[in-house]
Amino acid sequence: MVYGLTEKLTAVNTMLSAIGESPVNQLGSQAPADAVLAEQILDETAKEVQAEGWHFNSHYDWDLTKDGDDKIPLPVNTVRVDLPKGQDTGIDIIQRGGFLYDRKNNTDIFANDVGDVDIVFMLDWNELPEVARRYVNIKAARVFGDRTLGSNQHHAFTMQDEMRALATLREFETDTADLTIFDHNDVSNSLERGPFQSRVLR
Repeated sequence: MVYGLTEKLTAVNTMLSAIGESPVNQLGSQAPADAVLAEQILDETAKEVQAEGWHFNSHYDWDLTKDGDDKIPLPVNTVRVDLPKGQDTGIDIIQRGGFLYDRKNNTDIFANDVGDVDIVFMLDWNELPEVARRYVNIKAARVFGDRTLGSNQHHAFTMQDEMRALATLREFETDTADLTIFDHNDVSNSLERGPFQSRVLR
């Protein structure tokens, strides 16, 4: 048997089975109420997980350019954006609406292109790697169970599954992102802290 990636319908049916409900054949507004709620929670959870920023939904050399109004539009699925660490350009960029905004100069009008940025995207379900789908599915199943059943026993069981899935996702992140000890926040903070800098961690 050839196994494929977890489809969204399969994920929703996994959530339904976790509360003892029968599987469905379709998603959307025509599906039973429990399936509609399950899909909504699955989407919420996918957004929550991706907002953390992972290697699979991040780009570190994404070029942004101005439009005809000297604004810099962002892709519609942008979660967050920032300049590469250590780059001093005299601006402090953030996402505001669908455009880049300079907090330092309080404007969304730019005299020049900002060039390459670090950017995190919100991906559709079919664009997620399997380990991310698995973690999102299990986390969503726990939330779904809590909202519909409120069972402590059910919660304790699925929380263990969720922690295992998260550990697998973090291992996948480490492998694919080629991280080293210097990519850890605590190590980075220690290395950047000079003799005249505050001892307070960021």
